[in-house]
Amino acid sequence: MDAGTGSVGFIEFKAAGTTQAKVVGGGFGAAEVVTLRVATVSSAGQGGRIILGTATANAVGAFETTLNLTDANFAAGTVHTLDAFGTNGNNAAVGFAIADKVATD
Repeated sequence: MDAGTGSVGFIEFKAAGTTQAKVVGGGFGAAEVVTLRVATVSSAGQGGRIILGTATANAVGAFETTLNLTDANFAAGTVHTLDAFGTNGNNAAVGFAIADKVATD
């Protein structure tokens, strides 16, 4: 996939035991609607695509949203690709892994 001119990435996982992750992106058009999709492979080796949600870019083409990673495919130790597809044709992709987080606070 051509990553295009956009950029996207996870910046924070919430506390241990939760299933939420904050995602930020940039390089999209003002008010562009961005669909966030994950390419995933289950422990049985079956691939799939999961639409996680949408976000709308602000006036400078950036967005921030929190996604729920409740699907069983998001177990600790799994690796995925997050794709961001904008309605104006801007795209971005990033790889990420799910890891257990030990709460320290």
